[in-house]
Amino acid sequence: MGSGEDGVAPDGNADALADYEHPVSIEKFRKLGYDVVDMICDYMSSAKQRHVMPDVQPGFLRPQLPQQAPQLPEPWQAIKQDFHDKIMRGVLHWQSPHFFAWFAGNTSAPSILAEMLIASLNMVGFSWQSSPISTELEMVSHAKHHSSR
Repeated sequence: MGSGEDGVAPDGNADALADYEHPVSIEKFRKLGYDVVDMICDYMSSAKQRHVMPDVQPGFLRPQLPQQAPQLPEPWQAIKQDFHDKIMRGVLHWQSPHFFAWFAGNTSAPSILAEMLIASLNMVGFSWQSSPISTELEMVSHAKHHSSR
């Protein structure tokens, strides 16, 4: 719901988002972000020691999950534990140097950092109006690609 020039939402109500606060403060987000980067670094430094293929069968995840989604947010430590115990258990480790299957592992620390930056902008680049910089970057890279031929 966007605001008009007069600060009133299109449905005629006063702008309901004027006093909206994010559920996670910037300082809490910063702390959680450092924790996530630590998790990523731990994973990247251990990929070589991991078994490439997970030892799971189809349907392994459902019995590990509650029947219904939680009604309230879970504590961060519980989310991390679920990630470690449930998600990581079923990961095929594409980044392992021992993985020689469909495609080469292609992520890197710089690309992960770039994805973090891009995710923070939440751009939808389907037109110039929705994201001028996305279109500009596409045009520049397209022109450079064709000029190098």
